[in-house]
Amino acid sequence: SIDISAIKQLEERLRESEARFRALSDAAQEGILLHDGGIIFGANEAAQRMLGARREDLVLSSLLEVVSDRSTDEVRRRIAAFDPLPSLYLKRKDGFEFPAEVRSRKVPYRGRTLRVVLARDLSLEDQSKQLAIDNLELRQASLVDGLTGLGNRKLFEERFTKRVQEALNRGL
Repeated sequence: SIDISAIKQLEERLRESEARFRALSDAAQEGILLHDGGIIFGANEAAQRMLGARREDLVLSSLLEVVSDRSTDEVRRRIAAFDPLPSLYLKRKDGFEFPAEVRSRKVPYRGRTLRVVLARDLSLEDQSKQLAIDNLELRQASLVDGLTGLGNRKLFEERFTKRVQEALNRGL
């Protein structure tokens, strides 16, 4: 006779463990993919948002489906060699490509070696950097005459106001 209660307890503990793991991975800001030889076995919510795909669309699909064509050869080589993936371009389900910082680690699982991949979308950082550069260039253009390269009245007023404030702060 088989003790069904022990099996049910084991199944319940497994469900609880899977729920804890999913809650932890879904709380992460980075996209997390679990793959075996390039076949995706798991994806957290951040990965789904980043890639514009549902978990069902990602699981059992090829990792290469979410990698930009310009990064495919490098990724194939590194998957075969179990090398860490570098920063590369990923591809959303709608075809939009974006730069990503990628880190990976081998993990043992049921006698096999799987790879956990963490990805962070760099496109927003790149956009922020470019916006800061554009703002700096615009500010510079607003303070200097484009033809002569000399400071304009606005630059004079800003420097004058700054010097007066410094003098007041020193008690002069």
